[in-house]
Parts: sequence; C-alpha cells; structure tokens
Amino acid sequence: MKSSRFLALLVSIMMVFAMATASIAAGKVKTCAKCGKEIQTQSSRFYVVYKDGKKDSFGCPHCGLGEISKGNVKSAKATDFLRGKKINAEKAFYLKGSEFGTCCAPYWLTFSSKDEAEKFSKGFGGTVMTYDEALKDPDVQS
Repeated sequence: MKSSRFLALLVSIMMVFAMATASIAAGKVKTCAKCGKEIQTQSSRFYVVYKDGKKDSFGCPHCGLGEISKGNVKSAKATDFLRGKKINAEKAFYLKGSEFGTCCAPYWLTFSSKDEAEKFSKGFGGTVMTYDEALKDPDVQS
C-alpha cells in the first residue's frame, strides 16, 4: 500500500512540474485571483463568473470557495482532480486537508464523485465535504 501511495504521489508531482514548465515556456503564467500564487496545475483550478459577468480563475478550491462565500458569484466551475475536466462546483465533492495539494494549505481538491474523493482520502488523508459543507468551513470563510 505504501509503495502505491508513493508512486501516486510521485506521478502527481511529476505532472505538476511538467505543467508548470510548459506554462512558463509558453509565457502563460497565471496567478490566483485571491492568494496571488502561481497556478501551477490545471487539475486544481477553480473558475467563477461574477454577477456582473466578470470572470476569474483561482489556483485551488479553497480560494474559489472563499470567493463564492462573499456572495457576489453567479456560477462556478471546479476541476475534477483526477480527470482534469471542469465540473459544476455545486455538484462537486471537496477534500480538505489531504497530504497532496498545489496551492494553499490546508490543501483542497475537487472530485466529481464522492466515492473517488473518499478513496483518495484513504490514501492521502483529509475530510470529504459537499459544496454546502465546504462553504461553511471556517478555512473558506477566512
């Protein structure tokens, strides 16, 4: 079990490094609209559309959910961590506090399936939450 966990972490780190290198080489370095950190991977990106039509992207679910909690967001898309596809943020499941993440600590990841979020948490720790539970989390509110 430890070797498969290590291998999964190693592959994830290699993916983050490869994506960051490609972004820098292309001159398309993006920064998180909330914390200002460089968005290093597409697999944790979070997108919002404000009520006035403006759009922003964030480096992780933590930053995106924090923006939603302010009440000025019309809609949001999260990125499924395992597949890299945009999903409706309200239907997503959130994993807070895993050992793996790419932006703000405690790390937050998004999954399209509760089952997948729970399986990932068994290997890397953390607490699985629904959208509503995540918005009420004290870390998101700060």
